[in-house]
Amino acid sequence: MELDWTTFLLEIANFIVLVWILQRFLYQPIRAAITRRQDAVEQILCEARALQEKATDLAQRYENRLAEWNVEREKRRTVLEAEIEEERTRRLESLSVELDAQREKRRVLDERKITELRQATEERAVAQAGAFVGRLLARLASPELEQRLVRLFVDDLHSLPEERRRSLRNGVGPDPRGLVVASAYPLSPECRATLTAAMGELVAGGAACEFREDPALLAGLRVALGPWVLQANLRDELGFFLEGRTLDGLG
Repeated sequence: MELDWTTFLLEIANFIVLVWILQRFLYQPIRAAITRRQDAVEQILCEARALQEKATDLAQRYENRLAEWNVEREKRRTVLEAEIEEERTRRLESLSVELDAQREKRRVLDERKITELRQATEERAVAQAGAFVGRLLARLASPELEQRLVRLFVDDLHSLPEERRRSLRNGVGPDPRGLVVASAYPLSPECRATLTAAMGELVAGGAACEFREDPALLAGLRVALGPWVLQANLRDELGFFLEGRTLDGLG
């Protein structure tokens, strides 16, 4: 096999061209990049050392300041504890006064509540008694009882003082129209006549009575005489009892 010098020389030339190309376009840029990277790293290291020195200085200053602050804090804590103790004493005294006032207020409120409870209990007792008496009166109500109440009413009319008669007569006037007699049960002709005669004696010029029935009265009468109302029945008496008033049979 013979050596082809032409080919050999061309290969050498190609190799030289390749080395030049690599040197020109690859090695130099890489070296330049490495140099720039080294410079950048060095700069970063310098900045890091500067930051470390600054941090060390700041740490030292912080430790000094912390020590000073601890001393100042102890002083302020001592002063604050004294102020807190003084304020606590003052507030305890104020609280003691306020508690005394609250206890007095509570005592007054308790007394008021006890009074209101006693009144409510009394009212319930009166209401229960009224309900019981109402049921009892409803069972006792009868025409016979009403007749007795009519007789009592007539007797009370006859025994009225002259001053009371004059007041009734002046309130009715000379024309006693509108005289209405309400009863729980139908009145017998005799009772109606007796009532008409009694009312005629009470008012001037006689009386014309209008008789009505009102079962709600239970037993007895309610007489409307002008502006006056004369009451002698179980229902009204029961109402007066519940109101705690004492009546003499005529309203």
